[in-house]
Amino acid sequence: MPAPVKELVEHVRAQRQVIPLLEAYAAAKGAAESIDFADQMALAATLAELDPGVAAAERSRYSVVLLDEFQDTSEAQMRLLHAVFADPRGGITRPVTAVGDPHQSIYGWRGASATTLAAFPQRFTVPDAAWVSADAEAAARPTGDGVAVIPPVLPLSTSWRNDAAILTVANTTAAPLSAASPVPVQELRPSPVAGAGTVEAARTATAWEEADLVADWIADQWWDAGSARRTTGVTAAVLCRRRAQFAAVADALGARGIPVEVVGLGGLLTRPEVSDVVSLLRVVHDPSRGDALMRLLTGSFVRLGAADLDGLGAWSREMRSRRDAADVPPPDGQDGQDGHAGQDGHAGQDGDDGHGHPEGGGHLERDGGEGEDVEEEPSLVEAVDALPEIDWVGRQGQRLSPTAHRRLTRLAEAIATVRSAVGHPLPELVVLAERTLGLDVEVAASVDTLPETARLQLDAFADAAASFAYGADRPTLGGFLDWLDAARDEERGWTRPPRT
Repeated sequence: MPAPVKELVEHVRAQRQVIPLLEAYAAAKGAAESIDFADQMALAATLAELDPGVAAAERSRYSVVLLDEFQDTSEAQMRLLHAVFADPRGGITRPVTAVGDPHQSIYGWRGASATTLAAFPQRFTVPDAAWVSADAEAAARPTGDGVAVIPPVLPLSTSWRNDAAILTVANTTAAPLSAASPVPVQELRPSPVAGAGTVEAARTATAWEEADLVADWIADQWWDAGSARRTTGVTAAVLCRRRAQFAAVADALGARGIPVEVVGLGGLLTRPEVSDVVSLLRVVHDPSRGDALMRLLTGSFVRLGAADLDGLGAWSREMRSRRDAADVPPPDGQDGQDGHAGQDGHAGQDGDDGHGHPEGGGHLERDGGEGEDVEEEPSLVEAVDALPEIDWVGRQGQRLSPTAHRRLTRLAEAIATVRSAVGHPLPELVVLAERTLGLDVEVAASVDTLPETARLQLDAFADAAASFAYGADRPTLGGFLDWLDAARDEERGWTRPPRT
């Protein structure tokens, strides 16, 4: 078997493995009486193709059609646009212009393909060639009704934003993409008013040094040299290859008084104020998440030192020893929302979030195998919920200072406040967590941000919670946290919904 054929056969076999998943997905949508984006496009295209009246009605609303970012369209969208605006059965067709760049095709995961750019001239032919100028490179194609003219493709290769040096680097970088593109792409060329431009490169030893270098450069452009706090009005964007670089760059810019907005949910989760909100929500949802609690304990809300952290850990272990000796259940409020335990140690159905986790937090057990239930390690959340007396001393002399006791009491009240509101709508719960931690006041009082931009990250996170609540079948806290975990795991993160 020739190598190309063998490769094609292997590709088809790999695709066949997805068929059971697609069938199950279609069945689930049918059972839920739901459709997704792809269904919407396919149904709209079929309707427009089968009923010329639908196309005629839409066509009457527009005299000219301009399509931008056409490389991000799918075959269904191509069919829909053709049926609505270019199919002669719907009446007089409309002039349609599409603009796109195959190098910027990023929605392949939902069916988009840059090959729609190559197919566009063949699908959107011109029945009447009278408008085609004499110097246009158009081709005639016989049809059943006569001759249709394939419209010309005009390259938009002049860049009006960049100087010559920048375009030289861009063309060199994009050369491999152009060579592999199914659509011919010309190199970018500078505009008549472009300057020579400069391209600077630097090699630094650490990511923090790189962030400082970038922030210093932007600060030189941002601040007016003749005034201490007056800005030039210049804006800038920093593109990072990895999401892990966001925090360093944002912190470096903030330290120089430059307002920063992190775009994308994955990057948003790296901001300190957003991480604090997420940590409180995790602690409320799952008391075994000591990692999330540790962020709160060492962050600005509690600020425990090493000695007090050691004391809290000792108190947690002592609580467990006392409970084991007395064979008593965990403290009130730690068995789930309604105080009763369900199967396998999880909260009962009233408190379950649909992901196998108690919605209000609880003392959990895990199956140790061989029919044995193995309890979790001592929970710091339980220790915070039931703090010792102020004069308590551990077996090895550990203690909690009076200051730590006051701060931990305040944290316990914050956890209880948010836990009691778990049944509220998710966007309200997120805002409550923010205000309970005092983050709204903290960001407003920061000297590193401007008042009008201080809440950018918190508002963006609230928008993400609202978007999830609107689109999810069961917008529970557990589901939202799982969604955030997926966003964090994706290297590029997920783009948050636009704010309106």
